[in-house]
Amino acid sequence: MSISDSQLPQQHPAFNLTSIMLAIPNRNFSYAESRCYIQATPNEILGEIFEWLRHLPRVKIRPLNNGEPPIPTMISPMVVSHVCSRWRRVALGISSQWNYLELNSTRHPEVFTSLLARSHHNFFSLWISLPNLNIKYCSNEQQVEFRSTFRALKANVRRLRSLHMRSNNATFFLVFNKFLNIYLPALRDLHLEQVERDAPRNHLGPLTFNPEVFESMHLENIMIECEAKCFAGLRVLHLINSSGTLLDQTQLEHSTYPLVPDGPAMMRLFELKIDNTNIIPTLPDSKPSFSHTTLRSLILANIRMPSDESVLNRLFQMTYSPLLEYLALENLAPPVFNAFLLRLNTPYPKYVRVRCLSLTKINLSGVDISFMRAFTNVVVLNLISVTETQRLFGYLLDPALMPGLVNIRIDNSLHRRITVPPPPEVKPPAPIPQA
Repeated sequence: MSISDSQLPQQHPAFNLTSIMLAIPNRNFSYAESRCYIQATPNEILGEIFEWLRHLPRVKIRPLNNGEPPIPTMISPMVVSHVCSRWRRVALGISSQWNYLELNSTRHPEVFTSLLARSHHNFFSLWISLPNLNIKYCSNEQQVEFRSTFRALKANVRRLRSLHMRSNNATFFLVFNKFLNIYLPALRDLHLEQVERDAPRNHLGPLTFNPEVFESMHLENIMIECEAKCFAGLRVLHLINSSGTLLDQTQLEHSTYPLVPDGPAMMRLFELKIDNTNIIPTLPDSKPSFSHTTLRSLILANIRMPSDESVLNRLFQMTYSPLLEYLALENLAPPVFNAFLLRLNTPYPKYVRVRCLSLTKINLSGVDISFMRAFTNVVVLNLISVTETQRLFGYLLDPALMPGLVNIRIDNSLHRRITVPPPPEVKPPAPIPQA
């Protein structure tokens, strides 16, 4: 098994295993070992190599013929444990090697149960990819195996640290209403991706998280029901073709119902992404469910002009924070982007703390001087598949506009901003006093 230098983590220098083995004192190599130094490697060093492999960047399996996106994977300990009996003993002796598991099939649940046991009492992360499974059309044997697999997960759910699940509506509904409808005390990251984009969005839950641990949630083509207090520690929220009710304090479930707490439920929200997610119409008593004082990163993507313009105004109003440091606008409809530009026409810079501005698939013909003055401290400007850039580039010739801008990334090329300051004003010589 060989690893190219490009696959090695950049923070570790390349090493020569032969030199390391020859430097080990009091080692009597046999002829076979001298031809393959890896066989003479002590178990401790071999274990460190396996641990290093576990932290390599994730790779992807090549796409399937049906056009589905590739399944992310990594150099699994299952791979190295099947090389030889010695490698298997070493891999099984390192419980941290089994803290990340992938479930691509529910057949043979005894294998999944064995893998769960190998992590002992440690926290573990789980990737579930079952996009084509429909339990209704499975045989009785397959249904029994499915239930056995998720019963094993339910028995170890108190150790579940991260869950990334990609499946269809029917499987999501069955898993979360039959097996994971319990308290998840150790869950920190939840990533749910429902593959049937045009299917009705189901509500999962109610789910219960530990607010002192739960930090990140990604919902794509799906919605969840959860009590507001569980979001107290949430720092990252991505809503993709989901429901905007999570962004409204009055629409969340509160134990004090019908009284709604004054303070927002998401007191620590740091990053928010709203992608093709409808905001509910303006209500007299509506208020954001997150705090503007902690929000630093905002991504607005695939926003279309609603029939009620007040909904769009509410979107911009509730997501605005003068403390933002990263702002990304992706594939906004021209009327939506123009409405955003109108909100920049103020006597003071609205986004004075934004350091990175990213624009993707946007027509920039409406950019004006107010847009340039709204982002006074931008350092990095990303332009990806944008059109009508003449006015923007014309403004960038003026060093007084976006004076802190250093890097401009246009699609896949990076450019440094080079501006020539205006020549100093030449003052006429003072008149010579007359004697």
